[in-house]
Amino acid sequence: MGKSMNVVIRFFKDPSLFVQQATPAHWTQLVHQCREQALLGSAYLYLQPYLEELPAQIVSHFESGKIYADKQQQTLMRELLVLEQVFAEIDFPILLVKGVAYRLHKFAFAAGRVFSDLDLLVPATKVQPTVELLQSAGFMDSTEHDYDRRYYLEWSHQHPPLRHYTRGSEIDLHHTIFFAKSTVHVDIHKFIENSTRLNGSCFSLPAAADMFVHSCLHLLFQEEYHKITKDLVDLHELYKSIDNKAAIIQSAALTNKPEVVALGLHLLATLFNVELSKEEMAFVSRQNRLSRLAVAYLVRKLTEGCNNRLAKLWWVARGHLIKMPWYLLIYHSVAKVWFLRQKKQKLSQYQQEIDKNTRPHDA
Repeated sequence: MGKSMNVVIRFFKDPSLFVQQATPAHWTQLVHQCREQALLGSAYLYLQPYLEELPAQIVSHFESGKIYADKQQQTLMRELLVLEQVFAEIDFPILLVKGVAYRLHKFAFAAGRVFSDLDLLVPATKVQPTVELLQSAGFMDSTEHDYDRRYYLEWSHQHPPLRHYTRGSEIDLHHTIFFAKSTVHVDIHKFIENSTRLNGSCFSLPAAADMFVHSCLHLLFQEEYHKITKDLVDLHELYKSIDNKAAIIQSAALTNKPEVVALGLHLLATLFNVELSKEEMAFVSRQNRLSRLAVAYLVRKLTEGCNNRLAKLWWVARGHLIKMPWYLLIYHSVAKVWFLRQKKQKLSQYQQEIDKNTRPHDA
């Protein structure tokens, strides 16, 4: 078993081989990393044929992840039923995207998947009416500062997160699938047009191939690296779930950066030994080779589990510069630091006031 490759990727690449070769140390690493990446339930599904061979103390960790995922599925269904009533009178499409869409598509791997919020997408012109409906149903803007609101409303691809005041459920309301100020553009009208309405529901699901494009954008054009292993596993599992793989290349035309899909396919072939079709290989080869190699190297460094500061710095800088122009990035970075300092000072003053009022006056 390779020493450098991430143990989670090794497992999802070939569960049977992993079970045959894994040492107790490998199983310990797998449990810890799957818990870290919220993949315990997904891993449990792939361990089904081998449960009798494995020690009960190992199985129990993965089984607990699947139990939690099942419980979350029930919570999700209840939340969607409530939202069906909220959106009963709408005359525009509302798409379920990301994790919840995987669940509703009934992809096998999604049965063990967990998520922290519910992602919806509506046309940009329908964001405000949708927000008003959600607010009337008890959802509130959870941002703390006006600057954060401006960040979301003017530069981002979504409205500020909305949280229900009693249930605690959170909704991310998107109007496109990538950062609005980026040079990366997505034909969101086509993305919506390709979606399919669920029977008897106000919700629609994106086409599976379009979801692959979305997943590639989320994985490769972002600045966060702490969930990169989970995003890679999602991309791999999503690819395996798509029957018409020829549609993936067609869906790459949704964005003016089709190379992001080529990079995604290249990573699947490199990290998971996915056999690409001739058409996919030709599509990948047409994209910049140096870019492919650089990103593949960077992703491998980020998933090795080592503390590679240079790789992390590169990934963060690259992701931010893809999201927004350099001058906007400088402005945002300075503003964010200033607001964080202001918040820290206010908290410090508040704590000092509490200490002053609670300190005994006489010994």
